Amino acid sequence: MDFSPENQLVLKVSYGDGKIQDIATGLASSNLAVAPDGQSIIMFSAKSRGVPYVVSFNKSQIQSTASSIQLPYSLTSTTDYLSNYQVAWHPSGELVAFYNKISLFLSNIMTGQSCELDLGKFENQKKWASQVVWSPNGRFLAAITTVGNPPVPFMELTVYDITTGDQHQIPIKQNHDVYSVTWAPDSWQILIVTNNPKRNSGNELFLVNLINGDSTQVMGNYSFPGIGYVGLSWSPTGKSIAMTCPISLPNQLKIDKSQICVIPVGAK
Repeated sequence: MDFSPENQLVLKVSYGDGKIQDIATGLASSNLAVAPDGQSIIMFSAKSRGVPYVVSFNKSQIQSTASSIQLPYSLTSTTDYLSNYQVAWHPSGELVAFYNKISLFLSNIMTGQSCELDLGKFENQKKWASQVVWSPNGRFLAAITTVGNPPVPFMELTVYDITTGDQHQIPIKQNHDVYSVTWAPDSWQILIVTNNPKRNSGNELFLVNLINGDSTQVMGNYSFPGIGYVGLSWSPTGKSIAMTCPISLPNQLKIDKSQICVIPVGAK
């Protein structure tokens, strides 16, 4: 992505030949989602922030069409970035989760039908999701949920089962806030990034087991500064985990050097 001379957000593509082609101009935000088959993306236009656009592309043709999905949208200010919808595409390619600080919708990209998921309330405030990630088998939806405007009072892990409709808040030891999540390939374990209120810097990793609800700290002797804001990813093979691991200055929160680390995962 880049900005045009008119300060509009522009989506660009390159096929590795050194040429860069504009796909769309005037995007609402940088929030995108790529289809599981890699042949299309979903985006939002600044002129119609409640209507997702599907961009299908290959080397010979790029086509952008408005979907039949209509989502409620209300922008309270031009800097209210949390009102812009974020997108999580279901592994099947048919369902898409659209979420912002107000609502979470599951939409069928083929039929245009949508339904809102109720994430519950806290002290009479409606919960909303700051991150949503589908399990590899498509059965579960993991969400980081909270209430109110930043700085929010908490960030918890909520798991929704689209097969049964069951929803669970997963308690993390010592009431840590959850910053980022990634699924194991088996769809029964989640690796999460949390903060520790008792530590001055860095984050911690916990492995959550959906079968028994237990959470176990991983690599407790290490501090992971900065990964909560960028995230982490479990490889499809299950053999490694990639994450940002910036180097911070001694006794400071300032990041001195950014880098990516790959952690091998052994069988347990």
